[in-house]
Amino acid sequence: MFQQFKQDCLAKKDKSKKGTVDIKIVPLVDLINSLEHYYTTSSCSGRIVIGKPHKSGRKDKFKWLYCSHALASIADIQEAIATCKKGELWFSMEPAILHVVADTMERAMLMLNCARNFGFRKSGIISHNQKKTTMELISTGHIHFPFKVELLDNMFLQYSITMANAKLKKTWLKITKMEEMIKKNKKLFEQHYQSSSYNKDRKSC
Repeated sequence: MFQQFKQDCLAKKDKSKKGTVDIKIVPLVDLINSLEHYYTTSSCSGRIVIGKPHKSGRKDKFKWLYCSHALASIADIQEAIATCKKGELWFSMEPAILHVVADTMERAMLMLNCARNFGFRKSGIISHNQKKTTMELISTGHIHFPFKVELLDNMFLQYSITMANAKLKKTWLKITKMEEMIKKNKKLFEQHYQSSSYNKDRKSC
């Protein structure tokens, strides 16, 4: 049953706005999907966003003016901001995030504990049933603030971009470290064990 879920999920078309997996996280996604007892449903390697909120406050109405999974330049950010003469915009740097499914709670906890040890500290179980368990693995480090276009100071904008780029580099490093950790402990993720023995030993990486 689990293998059918995995096959069906990985065969689906990417429904993200970008339509493809971010280059920086492809090796980690492919590695997790190569494990018999796990698969990914979505991922992001981290991004820098400039956007305009809708007056209703609805997230699905949020207008993206700039979104990049690469390091940002002040010229590109200024160009995006220039499309709005006045009003409130938001600047965001969002860290890496992965949604991973495991065939049992025990294996989910193994992946979860290992992810937390390698910088994905804002992680947890978001759904569970007898057939599968889904985790949300989120790296730490983000920036999120509103600003008025007509009051924006270029020196502050440059500082914000520098900080966002630095945090983006850190989240990429955590992606690499997690990939290396899984490679090193691949046998641990693929082995069979009973629930009672897992709870007793508290396996981790």
